[in-house]
Amino acid sequence: MSGPDRARRSGQGAAGFTLVEVLVALTLLAVVVAMIGASGRMFTHARAGLGAHAGRIEEALLARGTLRDRLERAPPLNVGRAGSFVVAFEGDAEHARFATLRPDYEPGPPVLVTEIAVTDLDGGGRALVLRTGAAAIEAGDWDLPDEVEERIVMKAASDLELAYLRPAEDASGAPRWESRWRNEQRPPVALRVLQEDMGSAPLIVPLRLTTPPLCAAESEEPAAGCEAG
Repeated sequence: MSGPDRARRSGQGAAGFTLVEVLVALTLLAVVVAMIGASGRMFTHARAGLGAHAGRIEEALLARGTLRDRLERAPPLNVGRAGSFVVAFEGDAEHARFATLRPDYEPGPPVLVTEIAVTDLDGGGRALVLRTGAAAIEAGDWDLPDEVEERIVMKAASDLELAYLRPAEDASGAPRWESRWRNEQRPPVALRVLQEDMGSAPLIVPLRLTTPPLCAAESEEPAAGCEAG
């Protein structure tokens, strides 16, 4: 092979990539860029999902603390005619209403009425609302007054449902959740807030009562004892 031919061949080898090699390299580069973009989107989506989940957990913890504070101040207040008292606690799947004692540092009547209600939000979705007002406890009359304080405790995209834990009747029985609590001799053991699309466990608040039993018959003031008359 002559000198000029060898020079031309060596020049072609050092000139760079062929067209096919360039196309293959560009294809691989596009695949790598697409994978990086997909990974970034997956990371962003995962981070947003974790943030939303953390927000729901925080909201649930705050809601549980608020409800626990109210329920722990709910005495087993018996209302009605002397000798046929029922506890001042009633509820269904969307409302729970019970009497609570006003804290000593707050002025006003000693007994409050608290309502936990499931309501619709203006922009869609559901909310758990806490309403509180002064109570004029008379013979079975402990409805919410016209003037109440209202605050949203929890928001949800789907429906919310309340349930009440009934204790076991005897040693061989077991506690059970019920959707209605009315005309009972004692309050439930716990309150449950169930969200339809909730992936985690429902919100359960026990009633750890720290106050003595009280009674209100006819127009009498609440008094300790509750002896049947």
